[in-house]
Amino acid sequence: MCKTFLKVLLSFLLLYSAISCKSDCEFSSIKKMRSFINREKYIIHACGVIQGGDGEYYSYTNSKEALVNCYSKGNKISEVDFLLSSDNYLVCTHGWDLMYKNGIKQDNKAMTKEEFLNCKTNGGFTSMWLGDLIDFLQEHPDFYFVTDIKDENVKACGILNSYIPPEYKDHFIIQIYHESEYDEIYSMGFNYIIYTLYSTFPEERQVGRLLSFAKEHKLLAFTYWANWTGLYLNEFLETGIPSYVHTVNDVTQRIEYFNVGIDAIYTDIVDN
Repeated sequence: MCKTFLKVLLSFLLLYSAISCKSDCEFSSIKKMRSFINREKYIIHACGVIQGGDGEYYSYTNSKEALVNCYSKGNKISEVDFLLSSDNYLVCTHGWDLMYKNGIKQDNKAMTKEEFLNCKTNGGFTSMWLGDLIDFLQEHPDFYFVTDIKDENVKACGILNSYIPPEYKDHFIIQIYHESEYDEIYSMGFNYIIYTLYSTFPEERQVGRLLSFAKEHKLLAFTYWANWTGLYLNEFLETGIPSYVHTVNDVTQRIEYFNVGIDAIYTDIVDN
């Protein structure tokens, strides 16, 4: 009886130690990523503004040219918009109607991956899908992507999880839009999760509810509209969880947000 009890106790202690160590290691990793983003200051929005051949400047392109330009300016983090193609691939766009084929603007309906990649973005830039981002990471292993998945976030994260090589998984920082998405996405092994508030239901974005959620879950940060700073920043500062805001391009405004305690800013501007 005594030996059996000691064996059970030892097993419990070993399990508790393993769980505690895993939790400590995960939190240490989150702190390191927070510090990295805090140093970088900027998360480039949709790969950033880029000049087209017509001399005009374009945002929201999520294009190869914009991504290369973003990196060439010294940036190390970009938000990328994703939609699910009709054949269940993740393609990089904010909307189907931003795409052009042979100069003709496309309808706002899902395409296959092949159809999408045969289109150019607004401004004539080269379209991308998830595979292109992996190729980019192979050549630029110091870069990170923040996901902005426009539909079926959990399903899309499952596709991400099945496609991304393990060594690049932590280079994808996942944004969730509802608290119900967290557990399933976290269970996929994504270590860095941002809770972005722009699509939350009104009851979800009550300060008390958000603070309770933050205490019970490992979050990298909260992200919200810049003009919501007064609603959330002071409360979130008490939790120690960083606040990021979007989308701010004006230099003076960005300085003001940093001065009051915002940790990072989503911006279209790549020359920071």
